[in-house]
Amino acid sequence: MATEQPRADGDLRNSSKGLIVAIASVVAALALFIGNVDKIWTVLSGWVSGKNEPLPPAIIIQISAQTLVDAAAEASAVASAASGSVSVEAAREAANLKTAAENLKAPIALGSSLNPIPPWLAITFREIGQKEIEGSQHNPRILEYIASVDPSAVSHGDELPWSTYFVNWALTQAGKTGTRSGAGRTFLQWGMELQVPKPGAIALFGRSGRSTATHACLYVGDAGDQILCLSGNVSNSVQISAMPKAGLLGYRWPKDA
Repeated sequence: MATEQPRADGDLRNSSKGLIVAIASVVAALALFIGNVDKIWTVLSGWVSGKNEPLPPAIIIQISAQTLVDAAAEASAVASAASGSVSVEAAREAANLKTAAENLKAPIALGSSLNPIPPWLAITFREIGQKEIEGSQHNPRILEYIASVDPSAVSHGDELPWSTYFVNWALTQAGKTGTRSGAGRTFLQWGMELQVPKPGAIALFGRSGRSTATHACLYVGDAGDQILCLSGNVSNSVQISAMPKAGLLGYRWPKDA
């Protein structure tokens, strides 16, 4: 069995020096962590809170007169290609959008601290461009809007009037409870009424002088005598729409938002 030899004084000094260096390294690392804890938390949590870091610019969605002109051109194309009531509706929508473009005084900016976007409205902006498929085929995404409210209604396909289904779907995606109905009138007593609208408010419209809501959409701003909304089932698609104020029945807002 080997006999342990006593350490020389030099070995002890080297060992002590190494321990001191190790402790100093730990202290330095701890100080570095404490000094940058805000940045570390920012990375880990996804929050932007750094004490000494400027806040990044907000994500802003802008709706300009050109946005409305482009939407009007799309509606005109639908009117030209379609027939019957679809063509009439698309032509009317194109005219409303052109009027709104002429009357929009300044671009509408959504997403700033002064004009925040509620989550259900942000969700719907990602749906712009979803449209019905002509013939016997149906757009699966639109069927998803309908099924989120009434799975049995999917059998009617994407030709079913689905503006209210779309609004209910968006609310559900954001963790809110809608009316669980495809009828626009059900929103007239839902949530709470807003006298002054804000982005994401559910705007309800009647048509041909009727007092019953036939169209539901999400408010984004005003342009003269037109109300700009993000709508489903306008020219058979999800798009920015312009609705005459004369047909407005009211604005509603979730009670828990």
